[in-house]
Amino acid sequence: MCAVFAESEVVGLVNAGARTEDIALAVHCSVARRLTSLYKRLGVDPCDVAFVGGGALNVGLVAQLRRELCLGDNVLCVPERPQLTVALGAALIAFENATGRRCDEVAPERGGRAPPDTSCNKCF
Repeated sequence: MCAVFAESEVVGLVNAGARTEDIALAVHCSVARRLTSLYKRLGVDPCDVAFVGGGALNVGLVAQLRRELCLGDNVLCVPERPQLTVALGAALIAFENATGRRCDEVAPERGGRAPPDTSCNKCF
């Protein structure tokens, strides 16, 4: 989402005298619509979506994304510590690029464990 566009939208709402909670809802709606548009463009089944990153800690944004994705009784998968997911993925990619090997190939030979199961354990 373009930060300049988001800021101008918020400034417009503030100048119009909108309540703080209405401004927050407008921002959540805008972000959720943008994410939903990306999922649709990629042809992703909404039931296969996991919401990761710091935004996934925002319960208002999670709720709005569930509505935008029309999940109904289905759940939106949010990992226990979603803010670390992107950083962990980046670290794994950096490792693979630097060594030419996958982490799950290296961990057992060093006596370590394979990467943990990344399935969701917290759903909304």
